[in-house]
Amino acid sequence: MAGLTSIDYQNLRAELYIVVNPDMTGRGIGQEALRWLCNFGFFHLGLNRIFLFTVKNNTGARKFYEKHGFKEEGILREHAFHHGKLIDRHIHGLLRSEWERFSWCNKEFSFKIFI
Repeated sequence: MAGLTSIDYQNLRAELYIVVNPDMTGRGIGQEALRWLCNFGFFHLGLNRIFLFTVKNNTGARKFYEKHGFKEEGILREHAFHHGKLIDRHIHGLLRSEWERFSWCNKEFSFKIFI
């Protein structure tokens, strides 16, 4: 499951989320979803910034997002409840100017909606 949420056209930003079944990691599903959503968000929606959150103990996710250009921008201390306690959340962002430098940036990106 993946998507862009909290789309803010006034400030040209959206939050990205990706959830992959742990039994299916390492198959490129997350990478394909991330690239598709970034291309869609920056090209079709005209966003300038895509951001996301990770938790402290999910180092694999942080490394994955950093590999794809997201930069850690800070830590929101005791920001969300997780398993009954408040946890810190790391915020990461990718700017349009950074996305444009990646080989997977697709400014001619197209998609089809099937109804």
